[in-house]
Amino acid sequence: MTEKVVLTKEQAEAIEKFQKTVHELGMSLDELKVIFKSGYEVKPEFKVGDWVVILNSKVKKVRKIADVENVNQVYLEDAYGRCNVNDIRHATPSEIAEEKERRWWKKHGREFRQLKQNDLIIDTRTGEAFSLSSIGVRNGFNKFYKVICFAEKRLDVK
Repeated sequence: MTEKVVLTKEQAEAIEKFQKTVHELGMSLDELKVIFKSGYEVKPEFKVGDWVVILNSKVKKVRKIADVENVNQVYLEDAYGRCNVNDIRHATPSEIAEEKERRWWKKHGREFRQLKQNDLIIDTRTGEAFSLSSIGVRNGFNKFYKVICFAEKRLDVK
């Protein structure tokens, strides 16, 4: 038989408070032993408006959480439906920025970074604005380009 550990009054009160807290959290002593022996991982929490990446998708999909059903289930926007929190992760800032840009292009009726002849562009390096020629369209999108006006919205070009 093992010897009892002698504690001060303050230590005993702290242990009792700790035991009560562990019990209130629904944890067993066996789970607590594993935590102290092997460590633990904090389960990520998700809330409405969080940007997440769906892990079980063949194509990377970044979506926003529309509703939280419980700690294990969330609803994603765009009618994606209910999703288990084990099948998603928080999106990185660069993934969020890219998804916002993709949505911007879609809102304007374009594929992601799709340029067309006569789009009005500004080169952010030089500040020079120009109308995109067919050659510029073939060269594709440049990260320094910013669309000022899409060709379909221009009043000066037919």
